Amino acid sequence: MDKLDPPKSLILTGNLAENWRRFKQQFEIYLIASGLDKKDVKVQAMALLHVAGYEALEVYNTFQWDTAGDDVKVDKIMEKFERYCNPRKNLTFDRHSFFTRNQQEARLLRESDLSLEKCVDICRASEISAFQLKELTDEKSVHAVRVEDKAGQSDTWKEKREEKRDKTGNNICNYCGYRHRRGRCPAYGKNCNRCKKLHHFASMCKAKEINFVDKTDEEQDQHFFIGTVKSDEAKQDDWCVNLKVNEHTTSFKIDTGAQCNVVPVSLCRKVGIEYNHKTGAKLISYSGHEIKAVGKVTIAVECKNKYYLLDVQVVNSDVIPVLGLPSSNELNLIQRVHNIESSNDQSTEEILEKYEYLFEGIGTLPGEYEIKIEEPASPTIYPPRRIPHLLKDKVKDELNRMEARGIITKVEQPTKCVNPMVMVKKPNGDVRICLDPVDLNKVIQREHYTLKTVEEVAASLGNANIFSTLDATSGFYQIKLTEESTWFTTFNTPFGRYKFERLPFGIVSAPEVFQRNLAQTFEDIEGCEDETEHNERLKKVIERAAEVDLRFNKEKCKFNKKEVRYVGHIFGSDGLKPNPDRVQAIIDMPVPQDRKSLQRFLGMVNYLNKFIPNLADISRPLRELMEYSVAWHWMEKQQEAYDILITLIAQALVLKYFDLDSDITISVDASSEGLRACLLQGNQPVAYASRALNRAERNYAQIEKEMLAIVFGATEFHQYIYGNTVTVETDHKPLESLFKKALCKAPQCIQRMMLKVQQYDLKVKYIPGKTLYIADTLSRASQTSMSECMDKEEFEVHLLVPISQEKAEEFKRELDRDPIMVKLKETVLLGWPDKISEVDPDLQEYWNFRDELCICDGHLLKGDRLITPSALRPEMVDKIHSSHLGMEKCLNRARDCLFWPGITKQIQDKVAKCQVCNRYRNKQVKEPLIPHQVPDRPWQILAADMFVLGKDKYLLLVDYYSKYFELIRVTDSTSNTVVNVLQQHLARYGLPEILYTDNGPEFASKEFFNFVRKYQFQHVTSSPTFPQSNGFVERTIQTAKKLLKKACDDGSDPHLALLELRNTPIQGVGLSPMQLLMGRRGKTLIPIKQSLLKPMAYDGEKVQQSLTEKQKIQKKYFDRGSKTLAPLQEGDTVRMRCGNTWEPARLVGESKQGEPRSFVVTANNKEYRRNRKHILKTSEEIRSSPEKTSTIDIEEPVYSEYDTVGVCGEKQIETSGKSIQEETNGTLVITSCK
Repeated sequence: MDKLDPPKSLILTGNLAENWRRFKQQFEIYLIASGLDKKDVKVQAMALLHVAGYEALEVYNTFQWDTAGDDVKVDKIMEKFERYCNPRKNLTFDRHSFFTRNQQEARLLRESDLSLEKCVDICRASEISAFQLKELTDEKSVHAVRVEDKAGQSDTWKEKREEKRDKTGNNICNYCGYRHRRGRCPAYGKNCNRCKKLHHFASMCKAKEINFVDKTDEEQDQHFFIGTVKSDEAKQDDWCVNLKVNEHTTSFKIDTGAQCNVVPVSLCRKVGIEYNHKTGAKLISYSGHEIKAVGKVTIAVECKNKYYLLDVQVVNSDVIPVLGLPSSNELNLIQRVHNIESSNDQSTEEILEKYEYLFEGIGTLPGEYEIKIEEPASPTIYPPRRIPHLLKDKVKDELNRMEARGIITKVEQPTKCVNPMVMVKKPNGDVRICLDPVDLNKVIQREHYTLKTVEEVAASLGNANIFSTLDATSGFYQIKLTEESTWFTTFNTPFGRYKFERLPFGIVSAPEVFQRNLAQTFEDIEGCEDETEHNERLKKVIERAAEVDLRFNKEKCKFNKKEVRYVGHIFGSDGLKPNPDRVQAIIDMPVPQDRKSLQRFLGMVNYLNKFIPNLADISRPLRELMEYSVAWHWMEKQQEAYDILITLIAQALVLKYFDLDSDITISVDASSEGLRACLLQGNQPVAYASRALNRAERNYAQIEKEMLAIVFGATEFHQYIYGNTVTVETDHKPLESLFKKALCKAPQCIQRMMLKVQQYDLKVKYIPGKTLYIADTLSRASQTSMSECMDKEEFEVHLLVPISQEKAEEFKRELDRDPIMVKLKETVLLGWPDKISEVDPDLQEYWNFRDELCICDGHLLKGDRLITPSALRPEMVDKIHSSHLGMEKCLNRARDCLFWPGITKQIQDKVAKCQVCNRYRNKQVKEPLIPHQVPDRPWQILAADMFVLGKDKYLLLVDYYSKYFELIRVTDSTSNTVVNVLQQHLARYGLPEILYTDNGPEFASKEFFNFVRKYQFQHVTSSPTFPQSNGFVERTIQTAKKLLKKACDDGSDPHLALLELRNTPIQGVGLSPMQLLMGRRGKTLIPIKQSLLKPMAYDGEKVQQSLTEKQKIQKKYFDRGSKTLAPLQEGDTVRMRCGNTWEPARLVGESKQGEPRSFVVTANNKEYRRNRKHILKTSEEIRSSPEKTSTIDIEEPVYSEYDTVGVCGEKQIETSGKSIQEETNGTLVITSCK
């Protein structure tokens, strides 16, 4: 019982009372069977809420409880659901309804022992009988529209009798295709649209060798028969449909007998439509009365979210708008039923009604899909994209809706992969959240699942004569991802990060994974041959879908059809046959009108030459016209050759069967008039498609037209390419690189079209136009009169470009005034040449990103960034820099919304010359380390410094070679004290060659200078405010301070601690400081062998080598993140670091102190020595300012070996040419003195 499956979730749609009754019964059985009835009531309550499902939980959260604790009692919860699903009845109202009913004769008395089940059976039988009777005898609503010959106008009754006689003999005219009296053929004297010959219509043309549906020109027959018979018993809206005409909803009567559409003049006036008054059409009513049409007009109507163009006749009469048979068929409002199979329809309806819930919501297929990534793969993290403020609430609501449905979940923890999000707006105002996994798709391991071939599918159908097709709702969302795979689909939004729990659209492997799941689910279900087997198979499919929780889109499903279309073929009761739509684009191609159009046609024919026998002989009359010595003359022999070639191209000889295992190529092209596409396999055509551009599309830029051609080809050949990798050939090179970039990199006008083909795996390949024979020929031979059905679901990609309406208009004006911008707009509209050498020199700087340029609402854009005309660029740079955000932020701000060639350089120059920005610049990066030289012997190079610990002052003297240091407590830090201490230690250990110190006053006085000169060693000071240059002594001071603090806390003798430190071997050297300095170990409190205390010799070269290796390691780690600063020249305009700001100065030259990277600068007539890190090179023009000694009040003095500097306590000391003043805070400032 542990594996007992719980009942399915409570369904809160449809018949709530019945759904609750079934669920309650199943849950009570489950409680007892699983042993939960013995558990605590709270556990039972939680089990009830868990099993009831998400929707029931939402209802539960709305319940109001009388007493605390009822919300966790199972009986109370079930009582609440009982009331919710079974609303209380009004007893008084029910009694009133019962007593006021009119009892019919023999009511409830004809059947004895009438039960509810028996009542349902009787009602169902009655409904079926009534339906069959209606189908067989119903003639209460008749609409007839038929074409009559002019000669038959005066004798309507006679014509009807003649027609009736013709029907019995089945005499159909071989010239016009209609029944008529002898000698009254409407085709007599008319030219065929197919072969251009006389006395027959194109539908009956013998020259045509393929099957196609030809639309008869409405102007060939100007007399129409129209009439309506109304029955009082028929409902007025049974055969009416509401269509939107010019944003006005209008009711049209569906007339399946009419061959034209009719509207009254009053409707045209109401909706504001102007019609053409020149028309010769006459309408004849059913009784024979003639109604003259006052005009004709083509209107655009909206039906089921799609637009259609309809030709209508306008009459000056108060009639109901009539929708004829051709238009009703085009709008998919009717379907032809050859016989009545009420039992079959009823059976299908019963199946669908029983499983109505399968056509709602999103299901969950068994198992989970794991996205496998190729190694190595570097994850990419994209920041969130900005969206318009007005759409933020809708985006948030959509995210919440998707999260509530379990499609996405919120992400709080860090993730390695973050994809960009694309938000699109639908026409109804809703938004759609899309994933743009361009980087993720590059590393996904594909699961190349092979579908059955057309021949295999046809073989499995046998003698089937009835078909049904089902379409899954949001198919990919019905597949769950593994927990690990969900992290790959993480995407960024302005409201945080989310990840997909279901397989998202846009994943390259999604189609094949979905197809594999469906095949595995239904592969064991066989086909059918008759209606009975069809219903059984359909029921089995629906039941299997219910088992795996697969949900369908009812609007796209088709049931009980005589034929269906699949990958370019028609499956019907007659077996498998090719779809004539595949060659319709070739059939509709117009006759060449000049040499150029003929040359394109012959190029296409030559491309297919191996599939066309005797091509040279057939095409000879056409090739004769290509000779320039021959005048253009299109005669009968040229027309005959052209017709033969068109027929051969469209024949099955050329069109091969589609092979699911072969590579697929779509060749597309766009001209100024139309779009054409050809599906190829092995360079052999499989299908053709074409359509004309509407008025708005003709104004597209060339890159938009070419992208539209790709969308057209992909959607037109959807059944062929879905789930397969497809190569798309285009003669527009920018699109090749555009498809390799992220969606956000594409121009906004291109993004919405790229979103439509995101479900396909397209590899765009550039092919020169001269070799793109078929698509190029078809696109330039478009039929502008072609009937179009325009899909209303146009997406609008929203990314925010912050610009006001006034500034946008100013941009447009300046674009029109800028000659370079005018050239650029023309090039974008007409298309770029194939080579940069052919581009205008003024536009060559736009060549590298030509694929990102587009025109949107009169603006030039590079992706989502406005291209700024020359006149506005200085103003835009000033606006970008107005907040002094710094170099990187100004560049990021500009890159977010604006573009022009050289924008980065102009902004960098602007920021570099800004005095405000330079004053508050960040500190410069560190430069690579320059280590001090490694001494050859002990006590050769020393360093000294003063420090304070508590109330005590110390002087530290350390040896660079042995690391041995002396720590001396002093009473004060005057030069006299420092000199006396140093004299004692130099007398004990010897004189050094170099002594490094900082610029403290104790080391910068005349007394110390005399001491240095007397003892004859070199004194080198570090750059002021840059203690790093004397870092060794600073690090030793830290060691000394820690040693003293630890001894103080422990109460131990600090001198013994110093002794132990001096006798501890140095890591990497193996000898202690005392051994290196004195050649022996010092005796400590730790017992030691006497022989080890004797003097010893060591290898000095080895020690020096070890010290050098240690320096290299230190430099290696220090240099990480370092950068060599630009060199400085004497006289450069610079800024000097003063506290937290950079102050203006001018470079004098390098310092004479011998310290590397040490320079002397002047500021306000004062000299300062600074390290290179504290000097900022600028390109600004420094404004001069009056001399102020307090301008820089934190600086230390510059001195040379000839300066005499005062020590602490001295207020002013004369030097040779300079004086030093001590401020109240103890800071020294050097000023010049005469």
